[in-house]
Amino acid sequence: MSDQKKPLTYDLPAPVIEWPKQGVVHSGRYVRFAGTCLQDAEVELSINATWHKVPSIGTNWSFTLAEVGPGSKSIKVRQTLGGVVSDPGPERQLLVRGPSQTPAPEVIEPTDDSFIDVGVGMLFKGKHLPGSTVFIRDVDENLLGEASVDGDFWYFYHKWDDSRVAYVSITQMLADGLSDPVQRWVGVGLTNKKLQVTITSPEDATKFRLGDYIELEGTCTPTSNTGSFTQAWDFGGPPICLGHVVGNLWKVRYGPLTKLGFNKVNVRVLDRAESDIRGERYDFRYIVEA
Repeated sequence: MSDQKKPLTYDLPAPVIEWPKQGVVHSGRYVRFAGTCLQDAEVELSINATWHKVPSIGTNWSFTLAEVGPGSKSIKVRQTLGGVVSDPGPERQLLVRGPSQTPAPEVIEPTDDSFIDVGVGMLFKGKHLPGSTVFIRDVDENLLGEASVDGDFWYFYHKWDDSRVAYVSITQMLADGLSDPVQRWVGVGLTNKKLQVTITSPEDATKFRLGDYIELEGTCTPTSNTGSFTQAWDFGGPPICLGHVVGNLWKVRYGPLTKLGFNKVNVRVLDRAESDIRGERYDFRYIVEA
C-alpha cells in the first residue's frame, strides 16, 4: 500500500504504539504490535515501509506476527476515520535476533498448556548448562525474572494477579550468547480450563433478512497475544467465519444468512492455532425473515 493514496489529513492524530517498546531486542517468535487509536478508526501498520491493515476494536489496535525474520525493523502507524487519513506517528525501531548457536535450557515444569489459579505461584523448573544464567520473559520481552540455580537445575516461581492466558519464554545466557527461547502457555484462573466468552452485540433473537451479515462483538478472557482469533459457525449455515481479538474484546462478521426462521450461531475464541486453550462455545440465537 502506497502513501500516494492518502487524502488530506486535517490534523487527525496518529495512533499510539504501546508495544513493542522502542529499541527492544526480540526473539521474533511472536512479536506483538499494539496500541491505542481513535474510536472505531481503521489502523494501518508499516513494517520497513510495507503497510498492513491491522485489527482494531473501539480505541485499541493489536496485531501479532509469528517467526519474524532477524534484523532491524522500522515501525510506523496511521489511522483512517471518516475518510480522513492521519500522518504516521513517530517511527519506532525493533531489532530481532537471529538464530542462536547457544543451546536452549531444558524445561521440565510446567508442561505446555498448563493451568494455575489467580494469585497462586507456578513453579518453572529445568536443567541448564554450567555457568549459564536463565531468564524468563513474557510475549513483549519484558523480564519476569532470573531463575535460581541449584547444581544442574534452575527454578523460578511466578504468579499472575488476573485471569488470562500467559505466554512465557525461557532462555539461557552463556559467554557465546543468548539461546533461542523455550515457550510455554499458561491458563490463569480459567473456569473449566476455558476462556470465558460473552456476546455484547447484537441482542439475542435479533431479526435479520436473507443475505444479511451479523456483526458479532463481545468480550473474552485476555489471550496471550500470540495470534488469537474468533470463530463463528452453524452446521448447515454459512462457512466458518473468522474474526479477531484485541485485548479482552473480539469481533467477527457472520454470513451471508441463508436459512429462514429461527437459527443459532456458535462463537468461540481460540488462543493461537497450536494451543488447546479455547473459549467456551456461545450459542447466539437469531431470526431470519424473507
